[in-house]
Formats: sequence, C-alpha cells, structure tokens
Amino acid sequence: MEAREPAGYRHSDRALKERILRQLALAEGLDASSITVEVKDCEVTLSGSVRCSPDMQRVEELACAIEGVKLVRQRPHVCRAAAAGRRRRACGHRRRRWKAWIRALVRGE
Repeated sequence: MEAREPAGYRHSDRALKERILRQLALAEGLDASSITVEVKDCEVTLSGSVRCSPDMQRVEELACAIEGVKLVRQRPHVCRAAAAGRRRRACGHRRRRWKAWIRALVRGE
C-alpha cells in the first residue's frame, strides 16, 4: 500500500532544508562545508563553492531527490584554486614519472 499525502499538503521549508542539509552531510566523498541552502515555497536555492563540476551535479541531484522539493536553483561555483591545485599535483606526478622514464632510457635499463 502506498502512502499519499492529503490534498493541498505541503512540506515546510524548514523541514526540507534540514533534509537537504542532512543528505549533503551524509554524502560520502562530498565536501559540502561551503554550500548554503535556502528554501522558500518548496523551491531550493543552492549557493557556495564545490571542488569540481561532478560535485556540483551531485549536490543538485541530492537536493532534487528530497520529497517535496519543487525546484532547485543552483549557484555553486567550482573553486578554481582547488581545481588548479589538483592539476598541479597531477602534472607534477606525471613529470616525475616522465623524468624517471627518460633516466632509465638513457641508462639503457
């Protein structure tokens, strides 16, 4: 048997915000510490910054999955400093591997 809400029933904005915040806090691997959630008339506005684009999509999906949410507007932006730092580390790692490969090639290994 499926539970249905009475006609005209609406979730409170406060309850929706609490559920969204709980889901963001429980999401594994997601840093939601700089995301702000505002709810008005069951419409959610997300703002703040995230580490990467997939995190932004994940935040939106989590908010949309909450029962009672009518609309999700998102204003989080990807933190360029965090993304640039990741790229530098990855490039540095590749550079070290590349140099090691060239040294081995020169030595004849």
